[in-house]
Amino acid sequence: MGGRSHRELVRRAREIVRTGGPSSVAHKALDVLRLHRRLVVLDVPLAPARPRPYDGPGRVSVRRLQDTSDDLARYLHLRPDATMERLRARLDRGELCCVTLLDDAFVSSSWGARGGAYVQYLDCEVEVGRDAGYAYDSYTAPLHRGADLVSRCSDMVRSALAECGCRRLYGMQLPENTHANARWERRGYTVLGVARVVGIGPLRSVFVRPARSGALPESFVLRPSLRRRARRAGESVTCMS
Repeated sequence: MGGRSHRELVRRAREIVRTGGPSSVAHKALDVLRLHRRLVVLDVPLAPARPRPYDGPGRVSVRRLQDTSDDLARYLHLRPDATMERLRARLDRGELCCVTLLDDAFVSSSWGARGGAYVQYLDCEVEVGRDAGYAYDSYTAPLHRGADLVSRCSDMVRSALAECGCRRLYGMQLPENTHANARWERRGYTVLGVARVVGIGPLRSVFVRPARSGALPESFVLRPSLRRRARRAGESVTCMS
């Protein structure tokens, strides 16, 4: 390891200790090794969201992502970590993406699905019941963070799911992201518990530890991904929509 890389590693470790305490270093190491991953589970009663005022520079608009070559290319430009295969799979399952545009450029995106979705970070499937929605994968381009642009497309996702008959909305968030967790709680979300995946391969254990007795409804189910098992068996998978 070079001197610069070593200094960067030490700097990052000190930052983790300062913001999350010594135990967070252990959690981060296990996370990198994929031995232990965790997400906070939140929910909120669902109702159409009110439009938010915007007083920043430029012209802001919000709309659904369209299944066109132009929109898909613009989304992949916003999200260079995404792939066309994963994007197409989400849309083919009927999952919804809304985008925030600043002067006609995609700057934020947010996804939602009725009944549940695939949680890539945990490599698990979450089911929340047919009368509930699951919101996930909100993102803002680095140059535009801090202006709360993502809330606009997230609100459109909430409204669309409410119009489909969903009465509650679930989501998951990294526990270390205290800023985002505080924002969600200010917007009415309640912490239900912590979802954890421990171990690797066939030794993986998936469970949710509730924040209090009775916090998690029976309709909320987290299970190992069918995708992983199908890949090992060479089978195809029909994903939930």
